[in-house]
Amino acid sequence: KYAQCLDARDVLVRHNNTICCQEFAVCSSPTGYGDCETVKLESGFAGCDYKEQSGEECFRHAKAMISPLEGYFSNQDKKYEALRFECAKFTAATKAKVAECQYLQEAVNSKVAEANELAEEITNSGKATVQSCTEACQEYQACRTKTVHQYMKVVGPCEAGAYGGGDCVKNRETDRKNEWDATQIIKCMLTHYCEGGHFKDDLLQQCKATIDTYHLNIQYPKVPEELPCEIPDCPACPGCDECVDRPYYQYEVPCYANPLPDAPVCMEDGECPEWCTEDRPTTTTTTTTTTTTTTTTTTTGARKTCLAWGDPHFESFDGQKMNYYGVGEFWLVRSHMLSVQGKYEINPKWPKASIMTGFAVGGAALQGHRIVFDNVEGDAKVFYDGTEILAAFPSRDR
Repeated sequence: KYAQCLDARDVLVRHNNTICCQEFAVCSSPTGYGDCETVKLESGFAGCDYKEQSGEECFRHAKAMISPLEGYFSNQDKKYEALRFECAKFTAATKAKVAECQYLQEAVNSKVAEANELAEEITNSGKATVQSCTEACQEYQACRTKTVHQYMKVVGPCEAGAYGGGDCVKNRETDRKNEWDATQIIKCMLTHYCEGGHFKDDLLQQCKATIDTYHLNIQYPKVPEELPCEIPDCPACPGCDECVDRPYYQYEVPCYANPLPDAPVCMEDGECPEWCTEDRPTTTTTTTTTTTTTTTTTTTGARKTCLAWGDPHFESFDGQKMNYYGVGEFWLVRSHMLSVQGKYEINPKWPKASIMTGFAVGGAALQGHRIVFDNVEGDAKVFYDGTEILAAFPSRDR
C-alpha cells in the first residue's frame, strides 16, 4: 500500500516480487515537441521485496530513492514555468497581431467601398456623357436633314428633278415668269373677246402692250455656302463619329495629290521639294575686291525642316518632326554600337497614306548579327541573319 509512482502519469506494474513504475519521459524541449529526456528507474533501485521487508522499510527505501530526484523535478518545473511564460507572451503577441490585422482589414474594406463609390460615380458620369452626346447627335441629324432638304430646294434637283446645277433656281423662276406672262396675255385676250363678242387681230398686240406695263419682281434665294448646323464635339463618345458628317473634307495638297519618289522631308537645300521653297536654307555669295586681292565668301543659312503631311510620323529627340509619304527607308538610331532602320511603303488598302512595313536592328551590340522584321501585305515575318525564325505571331491564331 506504500507503493506509488513518482509521476502520476505512470502506471504501477508488478515484475516478479518487485513493484515498480513503468518508465516515463519528461520533455524538456521549449517547443514541447521532440528532444525528450528519458528517465528510467531500474527495478533494483526503485522497488523492494515486500515479502522480505516490512512496509516501513519499503517506504523508507522508496523515499531514499526519491530524494535525489527532487532537484531534477524542481528544475523541470522551472523549465515548464518558463515555457508557460513564453507561451503566454506568444499568445498575447498573436492576439495583438490578430487585432492589428482586423484593423487593417477594416481600413481595406473602407478603401474598397470608397473606390466602389468613385467607380460608380465615374460610370454614371460616363453614361451621362454618352447620353448627352447621343442627344447632340440626334439634334444634329435632325438639323442636318431639315437644312439639307431646304438646301436641295435651292441648289439641288428642285421638286420635280427637272433642273440641276447651280442655275436650278434661276431656270425655275425664269420658267415661272414666262408662264405668268403667257397667262396674263391669255387673260387679256379672253377679256376683250368676251366684251366684244368677237376676236380682233390687233388685240394680241394690245394685250402684250398691257402686260409690258406690269413689273414682276422675283427674289432669288441666296444659296448658302455651307449648312448652318453645328457638328457636336464629343470624340470620346461611342457612335458620335458616325453622325458627324464632313462631306467637304479633303486631304492636303500636294502631299497626297503628287507623291514624290522620295520622302517629302528635307533637312538641306537639295532635299527640299519645289513646293517648300520658303523653307529652304538660303545661300548668299559675297565677293569683296581690294586693290590686291579678290575674296569670295559663300554663306549658307541654318538647316530647316520642310513640313509635309503623311504617314508615318516621327519626332526626334532634338525636336525634329518628320512626316513620310511614299516608299523609302530612314534611320531611327544610327551609331556604331546600335543601328535601327525602318522602311515605309504606300498602304495598298488606303493609297492616300504610307505605313511602316518593317525595321532592322544591327550594330556592334548584336555582335555582327542582324534582326529584321518585315510586314509584307500583312504577312509579318522575322529574320535572323537572313533566316526566318518566326513564321507567324502566336496571337494571330487566338
